[in-house]
Amino acid sequence: FQDGTIEHLARLLDEEDVKAAAPCAAIRTGGRMPPFFAGGSHPRYVDIAARLPSGQACYRLDVYALQSERRAQGRALYTSIEDLAVRFVEEIRRVQPHGPYYLGGGCEGATVAFEIARLLQAEGESIACVVMWTTPTWPDRTTRFWHGLPSVRLFRQLKVLLGRESVWSLGLREWRMLLGHALIEYRIIRATRNYRQASKLDGSIRLIWPANAAPWVEAMTEHWGKYATEVAESLVLPGHHDTWLDEDPGALGDQLAECVDRAQDGRRTVR
Repeated sequence: FQDGTIEHLARLLDEEDVKAAAPCAAIRTGGRMPPFFAGGSHPRYVDIAARLPSGQACYRLDVYALQSERRAQGRALYTSIEDLAVRFVEEIRRVQPHGPYYLGGGCEGATVAFEIARLLQAEGESIACVVMWTTPTWPDRTTRFWHGLPSVRLFRQLKVLLGRESVWSLGLREWRMLLGHALIEYRIIRATRNYRQASKLDGSIRLIWPANAAPWVEAMTEHWGKYATEVAESLVLPGHHDTWLDEDPGALGDQLAECVDRAQDGRRTVR
């Protein structure tokens, strides 16, 4: 899970009036090309989108925002990747009724993007490309289970907040926000951990990893290779999972642009 959401919470505590983020929001507009839909919550997606080919809009599919919206409405949070993907397919079709679709996502958003591609393809749509970065894989459901416990997630958030002056003046509203954030993270993590692909994607996917994941790239690539016709590439970029998008979002943006260019040339189109 990307720490952009934790930093987002810290910023919320410094603001009096905060407009909720939309689950499907345009972060780059204009152009005649089909847009790129990027799953995830990281604020630096705006910088990534700027590297896409000219003429291509970009929409962020914000899993955290979607869950927050449901919580604010008093509705039960989504508990599965499948349910999240179904809702995002509805949002995507409002923007772009038919393919070809350009899809990608990071961390939990990568898993959602894959399921979106699978659902759209099952409905007869064309998927131009699927790019997944820092994607989790859980071949063993018991592996690192404690990382998903609400108490651990809350501790990580407190580490961020304790370094800020605002934490010492937290009121009931802020503490409710903090605990609500921990619950949302936990539901997303559990959904990702429990996801099992219902069918294979007929086409290729492209995987991108930060350097600190290098020891596990081969195993994770093999895992995802079971669920697509081909893993077109499994690329490692410099950086650490928790910081690489803050330090150099352009590197990932350039790779996404290359993937889009290949799809435009008809080299990597999923049919």
